[in-house]
Amino acid sequence: MSNTPSALRPGEVLRRLADEVADPIAAYKNIPAWREQSIVALSHAAHDLSMWVIQFEAATRELSLPDPALAESWDAWQFEESVRKAAALLVGAAAELDQRSARDSGSVAPEAVRNAIAESLAEHVKAYDLPDICVGLGLAPGAGADAYSSKRVYVKSRLLQKRGEELIAIGQAVIDEYGDSQLDALLDRFREQRGVHASPGAALVGERIAQLTDWDGVQRAWRAALDKVISDPDGAITAARTMLESVCKHICDERGVTYEAGWDLSRLYKAAASAMNLAPDQHAEQVIKQILSGVTSVVGGLAALRNSMSDAHGRGKRSVGPAPRHAKLAVNSALAVAGFLIDTHVERPAPADS
Repeated sequence: MSNTPSALRPGEVLRRLADEVADPIAAYKNIPAWREQSIVALSHAAHDLSMWVIQFEAATRELSLPDPALAESWDAWQFEESVRKAAALLVGAAAELDQRSARDSGSVAPEAVRNAIAESLAEHVKAYDLPDICVGLGLAPGAGADAYSSKRVYVKSRLLQKRGEELIAIGQAVIDEYGDSQLDALLDRFREQRGVHASPGAALVGERIAQLTDWDGVQRAWRAALDKVISDPDGAITAARTMLESVCKHICDERGVTYEAGWDLSRLYKAAASAMNLAPDQHAEQVIKQILSGVTSVVGGLAALRNSMSDAHGRGKRSVGPAPRHAKLAVNSALAVAGFLIDTHVERPAPADS
């Protein structure tokens, strides 16, 4: 039985202990030491996990090595089931620790979402089905033997590079299929933290940007705006305006429209919109003019909000910074306008002779 590193978070310590007995029969000689180590880890994890300790002690009390004289009559299947139930208790305690940590810190880390997805799939999917289920979720394929060794590790290793909207999409697919309420609650908080919850179109805008060539700067600003909504409302507002300015400039560049380096957001938007026949004065129908005028007003409002509330300018001693709700307003408004411009740019390309 390996010594679990003390520097790990309590929840991760318990998960590693559970993974050590993924194959109970192979690990059966180490079960007594594993039981003692697990009880110590549970006892040290948090002062009010006593119910988990009691349940674990009860579940493992009868676990013992078979007498050599009785080895032939040893019920290996029953032993295996008992060990796996005990390991599941460790995972349950780890999940509770993660939820407390997220609740106390006020934020949900991507790692917590990865853990929740892995635990949900480990609970609901048989090992022999897991590789195909993971491929269906867009995760890397793998050998069935790896899934049998540890379902949780199998899933987690394939989620390590998943972040943001991609991680949210995978989590939502798991919820839709298996109805995991704990994962659902965690994912809602993760969405809200990123500002995606209030803007269902954010992921679609991101996907559209990712499909465009040489739009990396726009994608970076888009990610920064979403990532900072809760933790840095000032920066989110600045990033939202930067993103929209970049979208306008990219559209102008690709349509051969000239602009000056010192142009503000309103002028850049007017240039890009006019190039795609989106200026209010380019339409005769009143309802269309009204909608396009509204978009122009939103752009002007974003510029004003950024000038007065973002981190783009210094503040006096009595000034008040923006709250997350102000940042959400700015980011969601910028996403709506950016999405409209990009969709029009892609779906109505400039004439070849322009």
